[in-house]
Amino acid sequence: MVVNLNPVFKYQPEHFHTKSLHFRRKDKKTKTKKIKGKIKLGYKNIILSFLFISILFVAFQQVFLFLISWEKLSIDRIVVSCSNPQIQADSQQFLQGKILGNILLININRLRQALESHRRVKEVQIRRIFPATLKIKIEERVPAAVIKKQSAFLVDRQGVQLDPVVLTPNSSIPLFIDDGNFQLHAQEKQDLAWKCMESLTPAQKETIDTLDLSDYNNVKVKLKSSLTWLKLGENRFSEKIQAYQTERSYLKPYEPLEYVDLRITGRLIIKPSPRKEAK
Repeated sequence: MVVNLNPVFKYQPEHFHTKSLHFRRKDKKTKTKKIKGKIKLGYKNIILSFLFISILFVAFQQVFLFLISWEKLSIDRIVVSCSNPQIQADSQQFLQGKILGNILLININRLRQALESHRRVKEVQIRRIFPATLKIKIEERVPAAVIKKQSAFLVDRQGVQLDPVVLTPNSSIPLFIDDGNFQLHAQEKQDLAWKCMESLTPAQKETIDTLDLSDYNNVKVKLKSSLTWLKLGENRFSEKIQAYQTERSYLKPYEPLEYVDLRITGRLIIKPSPRKEAK
């Protein structure tokens, strides 16, 4: 007979369970102690505070009145800088003899607007340099093209009309023309012209002489030392001019040409000049 000396112990988890303890506040509200001390200001404290603020205010007022009337703060020197000597001279002449007063009281915005009213001035920056100097930096409007309407005018990239100009062949900046003198869709046509110019490579820009914007949404370009018009449409301007320059040697037997139409991808449509047909 075999006797098992190891007693078998069965795990009974319920024997190890303990009852959960719940914390419960008393039904009565917990009383909090309040600090009963209060700060009391007497009439003497109030009067002293009022006198201190009044003295401080009067002192500030006296300092301010002294500064705005101090002769050493009266503007006596104006430094104007501009890359264009003519604009610099015009601005200095405008400011000459003007009494601008105290450097603290000068209206910088009004002075800036007065200087920017010059048609060749794009932006003006003004700095106060104590005790009595104004430093004025002027950025000029750079002519970017010539627009021919009833007469020809220089314009900058924003289309602001600058000085009248006499047209000369092979100018360093392009000429914008329109059969209707830009009476209709002027802004859209000029925007398309700038879009064309900005898409070109620097080398291509150097070759541009005239942009004809008479046809809506169609830029016609004439290169320097050439009488042939290139019809470019309204996109891919650089690519089309490159295609014309690549194929130009094959077009020589047909020259002079009135125009080359590059608006259809992969095709060059040409029209001989009437002078060639008359020969």
